[in-house]
Amino acid sequence: MHRQYVFAQHTTVGVFGYREPYPSRAVRDERYKLIRNLAFENEFWINGIHGHAVYKSWQEDAEKDPGLARRVKFLSHRPEVELYDLKNDPFDQNNLAGQTEYRKIESRLGKELDDWMQQQGDLKEDENLMIPRMLVTTFLALVLVSANGKENQHEDTFSIKGKYAL
Repeated sequence: MHRQYVFAQHTTVGVFGYREPYPSRAVRDERYKLIRNLAFENEFWINGIHGHAVYKSWQEDAEKDPGLARRVKFLSHRPEVELYDLKNDPFDQNNLAGQTEYRKIESRLGKELDDWMQQQGDLKEDENLMIPRMLVTTFLALVLVSANGKENQHEDTFSIKGKYAL
């Protein structure tokens, strides 16, 4: 069965060595991926990544390489919205969010993400948005949506209901 959208959520809450909550929500279709970093002003930091000697070596190398310095900074400080063309940019190097020629795509994916978040009880204005009510996990949870919008009656560990059920 072909799926039209894939949704994801992530939070650092509960991950060993996190410093601040860093929730992200995402949606992708066959070609584009939209990511919202809901607390983008916070630093994304997890001990297992940022406390590792490899990361420290990247920081040292970045002092001599401006391109690497931008990538290392990006690991901890993400923009509020990210939009990537997965066909032409499979490694997410060129953020298209906010660019006029991609406004319709960003809007369409944003509406799908808003609808999914609302259906899941994951409201942006909720002070507890750091841990989604219906998808409580510290790992990335993928939810597949049928292209024809029909619900499957499969019961899932995450208790996803309605239009977005598996």
